Amino acid sequence: MKTINKYYLKNEMYYQQESKKTQIVLHHTVSKTWKSAFNWWNRQKYKIATAYIVDKDGEIYEVFNPKHWAYHTGTGAKYDKHSIGIELVNEGYVDKVNEKMKWFDGRYTFTGKYETLQVPFRGHKYFAKYTQEQIDSTFVLVEYLCNKFKIKKQVAPDLEFNNLYLEYNGIITHANIKDTKTDVSPLFPLKKLEEYLQVIPTTIATPKDEKKENMSFITIILNLFITLFKKK
Repeated sequence: MKTINKYYLKNEMYYQQESKKTQIVLHHTVSKTWKSAFNWWNRQKYKIATAYIVDKDGEIYEVFNPKHWAYHTGTGAKYDKHSIGIELVNEGYVDKVNEKMKWFDGRYTFTGKYETLQVPFRGHKYFAKYTQEQIDSTFVLVEYLCNKFKIKKQVAPDLEFNNLYLEYNGIITHANIKDTKTDVSPLFPLKKLEEYLQVIPTTIATPKDEKKENMSFITIILNLFITLFKKK
């Protein structure tokens, strides 16, 4: 059972307004840790953040209630109000500079795992790998949110930019709606996410939900025994 860790931003760092959710947008942080992204959001004054961060070890952090919203796509309040953002901790694209791999536009030396694309994506050939743990957690989190907010379990098939995705009911990437963005990168398995959403039940809970789910399981078992007894 995967648990969501609640670690909230200061109240003034997001809008505590409720709105219908129709979309999930996948991002990556361009950082090494979840805390560095969180701390930056907590310092800036523009209410920029996503509701969730998925760390490299697969831990999920909810930084504000997903029924609320913050700016996260660069497309304006009209769209951000109705979408839930998920950031995967990842350095993004990396570049080879003097035989060393660099990230954040060459500012920092990259020492992690990366892959080389056969066809560059938006001018970049090398991208930091997502861990299997965070991919698995992202799949589970997306499925949980689709169920909770009744978002369609359909995934944009690729990373192509198209303004029509602004109105898409389902799961998209930041790259789908901003042609200057590279998140998530081609290394994220969108097709496998689509397949997962069609067959796998939710296996996620917040700490306060665990007791409720345990009671629900007991209720199901009791009802099953009652039904069997009546048949006799």
